Amino acid sequence: MHLITEYHASSADHETKFEGHLELELEDDKVWLFHVGLFGITKQYINDVGEPAGFDIDILNAVCRIAGKNCKTVYDVTTNCVHSVGKEPPRGGFGMMAGWYEGCIGWRVTTERKLFFDFSDEYEKSITQVFVSLPGNPGNFDYRDLTGKKIGFVDGFSSSEQCVADNYADTIIGADIPPENVVRCPGIDGCIQALRNNEIDAFFISTAVTGGRTDVEVVSELLPSCWPGGCALMARKDSRVLEWFQPALETLMSSSEYGDLQ
Repeated sequence: MHLITEYHASSADHETKFEGHLELELEDDKVWLFHVGLFGITKQYINDVGEPAGFDIDILNAVCRIAGKNCKTVYDVTTNCVHSVGKEPPRGGFGMMAGWYEGCIGWRVTTERKLFFDFSDEYEKSITQVFVSLPGNPGNFDYRDLTGKKIGFVDGFSSSEQCVADNYADTIIGADIPPENVVRCPGIDGCIQALRNNEIDAFFISTAVTGGRTDVEVVSELLPSCWPGGCALMARKDSRVLEWFQPALETLMSSSEYGDLQ
């Protein structure tokens, strides 16, 4: 390899240059792994041939093609991207912090998450949030009064109990839900199962996740987002992925292809 013929072990400067060139060369051949959590029908789902699909995946594939990168998706639970315990602030999930993947695609930009992760530009606007129950609302859940109700929240999602307490106290009675009535679910399917088991009365989630689903029913008005930020690629602060992802995303968003994907 040409780089080896130019390497001189006796020169610290040349050694540093060699290591830098080798790092770039290895990075060109790198397989970049991205987490997908299968959020819902339109954003992330498994298609008829058993592969991840949806708007987030379309964005990821287009950006990787523009950047000339070899990208692959890895399905994992969402708590390995962001995790939260009780009313403690959210924190980086184990999968991200351990370097299992370079980033999690389709996550909303929030002030709290910026404390431990970096983000690309937002490729999806801020979205509304809702309370949902089982089809037909068998428990006659009324979101306008949460007093004594057990409410489910997907662990690590920005649609949290703090979001409800901070933003809807003027319109929802009992918006400051006591800890004993907060139920954390390991993913959306976990909340649906909790509904079926009568462990919760409803759960709170963004409309980006509920869109197109037939196993739940929206039982509230569309509530304004708790966060102004939209969805983006969420990456570790020590990762170099945004060095190429961001400019490629800008190229995509300035093209007609971006409009076709929406």
